[in-house]
Amino acid sequence: MAQDDLDDAEDSAAPAPQAADSESGDPVAKAKRMTLILSTAALLFGLIGGGTGGYLAGSHLSGSAAAAPDSHAAPAHPVDDKKGPPVYINLPKMQVNLASDRCRGLYLRLELTTEVGSEEAAAATRAAQVAIVDKVTTFIRTQTKDNIEGRAGTDRFRANVTAIVNEVIQPHQARNVLFKDFLLQ
Repeated sequence: MAQDDLDDAEDSAAPAPQAADSESGDPVAKAKRMTLILSTAALLFGLIGGGTGGYLAGSHLSGSAAAAPDSHAAPAHPVDDKKGPPVYINLPKMQVNLASDRCRGLYLRLELTTEVGSEEAAAATRAAQVAIVDKVTTFIRTQTKDNIEGRAGTDRFRANVTAIVNEVIQPHQARNVLFKDFLLQ
């Protein structure tokens, strides 16, 4: 009777290894597939968490405007600031260390000017300068020299900084971010 139980256990366990072998017999391929799945999941969780955090931070920054006794509430959708003449706002100079594994790291000296399309957007940008500088500084600290170098790197960097400014001054939108000083050392 005990022998029959062992034979039944071996019979029920036999199909499982065959199914695993039919999927991929190579343990390296399994490890690569698992790494791909885990990195994709981590990326998705990061995007969801970052988006949620950005949303909550943005609503926290604009929360004081909602609590004001003013009867005009800010619209939920972006305001079309592209109709008027451009207004330029200079942001304070920044000097930030880049991400590096070297003992003496590199830094980026940066001076930005934001281009907006209305006085309301200019006022929102001036009021949020501290938050803009903080978020841009935090972003720069995650960048490496290779991420910023060259035309393509600078264009990506400009697009990311513009997105940061737009996130902070929402519902207004910056038309562009201009570099007055951009020194990578």
